[in-house]
This record gives sequence, structure tokens and C-alpha cells, in this order.
Amino acid sequence: MNMNLFHISINENFPRRLFIIPVAQDMDTLMLTDKSKPVFIKKFQDKFCGGEDCESFFSIEVAKEKDEK
Repeated sequence: MNMNLFHISINENFPRRLFIIPVAQDMDTLMLTDKSKPVFIKKFQDKFCGGEDCESFFSIEVAKEKDEK
């Protein structure tokens, strides 16, 4: 799956792993397992979403941008 600045690849073999590969050079690939994924999401929510659920946070931000236009 391509997401503009990074590519996501999933290895479904056990242990299942998710690879987040940046398009930019000189950046490290992030590998998440099913066990580490919740920890990463929690840290992301705390740092970038004020502790809110990411989906809710970004939905609210998109709605704000639409209202400003």
C-alpha cells in the first residue's frame, strides 16, 4: 500500500509483521509486530493526538479544515 511519504508492507507469515518504509532515502524502516503495534499506537496518540483515538482526532481535524474553507 502506498501512502505518499511511505509504503506499507505486511508479512502475514507468523509472526505477522507490518513494515512502514519511508520513500525518502536515509530514513529507517519501522517494523511492527502484532505485539508492538498497540504500544506504537499509544505513543503516537499521546504525542500527536493529545491522547485521543487517532481516527477521532484526524476526523475532527479534517472537519475543522473543511469549516475554515
